Amino acid sequence: SQDTVNRPSSTRRQTPLQVAIEMANASAVRRLIELGADVEQRCDRLPSALSLSVTFLYNSIHLNDRTQEQAYLSGKTQANSYDAKQGAVLDVDTAAQRTLSHMLRNTSERKRQILSAARDYFTLPPANHRAVIQALLDGGADANRRYRVEAHHLAEWTPTLFAAQTGDLETFRMLVEHPGNNRGNPELSLMAPTPLERFDALWVAIDHGRHAIATYLIEREKRNRMAQSSPVNF
Repeated sequence: SQDTVNRPSSTRRQTPLQVAIEMANASAVRRLIELGADVEQRCDRLPSALSLSVTFLYNSIHLNDRTQEQAYLSGKTQANSYDAKQGAVLDVDTAAQRTLSHMLRNTSERKRQILSAARDYFTLPPANHRAVIQALLDGGADANRRYRVEAHHLAEWTPTLFAAQTGDLETFRMLVEHPGNNRGNPELSLMAPTPLERFDALWVAIDHGRHAIATYLIEREKRNRMAQSSPVNF
């Protein structure tokens, strides 16, 4: 039923859709959407399924970027049963306990190899995550859903803006060229623009060195201007 499809469960309060996204199983995602899964329901600490899926794509592409790992160690991700088993009773205990466990896992080369192998095993190919993103878009997921990484931050991201930071051109084009009204808008700004600067997808791409995304957006703008200036034949 629609109720059970959207019901959070487990110590992590995961919905079936969130589990399917973590597994990068596009077929399961499509089936759950058919059964009434809410693609705009909160997933972990992100506001929607599409936001979470783009995050997994980022992690699968940028394997050496430890941003998510640092967020985990600092206690910014949701606590779970593993934290409780390690002795974290309250949320304020999570960061210290995770950092200690991480240090213990790195006390020998053997442990580091096991940790690296486990990370590689659970890091699924980018193509799998792209398929999930496509399934979510087809299911009506909003590519312009606003969210803040931290509550006190001024920047308001969207899945499209984060895809510009991710740098995967295939996914970015998928978002902004989607035929539905839920397509991504690359002109939305992270923050209020200034007279000299606009913090849109092009700014994000240039700021993070995503040259393929920047080139695509510049060419896209040229095509749009040419189309607008072309004479209309009646």
